[in-house]
Amino acid sequence: MHDIHQFRPTSILDNPSTHKTDTEPVPMASTVPKGEERTKLAIAPSLGLCAKLSHTIASYTVIFLLISAYRLYQTRSAVETFALQAKQTFAKDCYALEDTITTFISMPQFASQAAHRGLVTSLDAMISQIGYGLVMVINGIIATLEFAVGLLTGTWRCFLDNIAKIEIPLLTEVGLGGIEAIDQVNKVLIGLLVLPLNELQIVIQGKMADPQVDLVLQMSKAKTRAIISTSQKKIIFCDKALQDLVAVDTFTQELQYWIRIGTYLMVAAALIVIIGNMVWTIYSHRRWKMHVERIQDRLTAYSLSQQQIATSGISVDSKPCAIQISQMVRNPLMYRFTHWSAKRIFPRNKDHQHLYNWFISYITQPQAVVCLVLGLMGLIMIYSQVIFINYMRTATHHYYYGPMMNRAATSLTELSITVSRQVNDAISSHSTLFATGVNDGLLNIETELNTHVFDLIAVAARRISAALIDVERVIVDGVRSVFGEDNVFEKVTLTVLQCLLFNRMMMIESGLSWVQHNARLELPRVSENILMVNSTEINRFVAETLHGAALFDRLANAINTNKEDKGAIKLAQIVIEKVLLEYERKLHQDLPIYYALMSVWCAIVLMGLLAVMLTTSQS
Repeated sequence: MHDIHQFRPTSILDNPSTHKTDTEPVPMASTVPKGEERTKLAIAPSLGLCAKLSHTIASYTVIFLLISAYRLYQTRSAVETFALQAKQTFAKDCYALEDTITTFISMPQFASQAAHRGLVTSLDAMISQIGYGLVMVINGIIATLEFAVGLLTGTWRCFLDNIAKIEIPLLTEVGLGGIEAIDQVNKVLIGLLVLPLNELQIVIQGKMADPQVDLVLQMSKAKTRAIISTSQKKIIFCDKALQDLVAVDTFTQELQYWIRIGTYLMVAAALIVIIGNMVWTIYSHRRWKMHVERIQDRLTAYSLSQQQIATSGISVDSKPCAIQISQMVRNPLMYRFTHWSAKRIFPRNKDHQHLYNWFISYITQPQAVVCLVLGLMGLIMIYSQVIFINYMRTATHHYYYGPMMNRAATSLTELSITVSRQVNDAISSHSTLFATGVNDGLLNIETELNTHVFDLIAVAARRISAALIDVERVIVDGVRSVFGEDNVFEKVTLTVLQCLLFNRMMMIESGLSWVQHNARLELPRVSENILMVNSTEINRFVAETLHGAALFDRLANAINTNKEDKGAIKLAQIVIEKVLLEYERKLHQDLPIYYALMSVWCAIVLMGLLAVMLTTSQS
């Protein structure tokens, strides 16, 4: 640290011509003749010029610019690494999404198993209940027929028995003959009606009690599973999306191009600084020689007596102008500026002027200036790159990178649109195949039951109908054989039978005729959308899956809204933004170094202010 009191002035040295003394100025202690001394002084500065010029290459500014150019050149490979890492992260998340979507579309296979089990259970129960109901109906029909026939024949037999008990020979003979005919009709009628129903009951119990729905559907299920396994394909959309991320590669190349331009500018700035330092060194060297000659001309030694000192009030200090001379020689422009500004700021206070000169000299010493320049230039370099990055995020995107990414918009949009469509198509195909297989199985069961059960019901209905016709014919023939034809008893008997029996038999025949034409089993069919999930739910699932990935937060909106161009451009922006963020993070890692250099200079300023305050308080 310079001593503040070294700037204390002496009026003799400030303006020696204004003071008159009795003694003559003598040269400084030197035994060298004046001409030889002048020659040495004129030669010595010229010998130091080459050395000073060689120092210009090794200046702090040049070293800083060259190091900055090297660090900036290194970021070219770092940018490529950032872009590669961003694309790898994108690929990792995208392939994870592919696996998730593929797993999701395989869910219909698991759903088909549950649907198959539920369908088998339902059909088994339904067919068994139908068979049980048919058996109960047949038993009821048999009991009803036996009761009706027994009631009719019993009533008619009782009537004939009463006729036979009359003591008229003709009526007795008719009554006994009618009773015998009625007994035969009863046996024939019961046999004709009940036998086919009993056979049908046995068939229904054999076929519908155990319909073997599971076996039939298992065969259809195996066939459906084989179709699904051969037709199932993995959902693939990442390969094309990665190939179409040309915007990221183009952006990386452009960013590397600008980094290379910045490196060239750094090197050019270093060369300009070297040339400027050389020019300034030559200029300052010439000024230095002029100041040396002026100072040597002005510097004289005075021999003052104590009386002269006392009478004139002149104070002599052996080291008052040492720092002033050093500052004049080292940086004459700064010396002139500080003295000019000191006189303007403190026009009447000499002490404040010299404190100001000392403070400026203290904070502009080479070590402090180096810390200030390096720290300030480093901060300017870093924040200029940050501003450039922000500019690329906004204006450059609209004017240059927007059209560039639009060229990739069509292919990138497929990632946002095709995912939902592929999921829907895959699940729809699985659901259709499953429904087709199940419906084939149901058709087989339906054909089996219709062939072996309901066709027999129709056959039994025809047989019963024919039997009823035979019964009616037998009864009519029996009545005519007993009473004869075209007499009162025949007409009365046939009229009574028509009212009591034949009308009921006609109703049964009509019902059996309907059974013959409608005795068919039609099982329900499975819809092709049985395994389908709501399209809105699928889109929501895909959006949530994409939203969970780091690089797909904006792509989810593109899938939901189908904003093709906007979603695709944002997808490319995500990858590019990751590159810029990583590059910006690397830049911010160097900020503490330059802030530390700036803080060193700030500490020097604070210490200088503290010294000025202490000196002012002491005086």
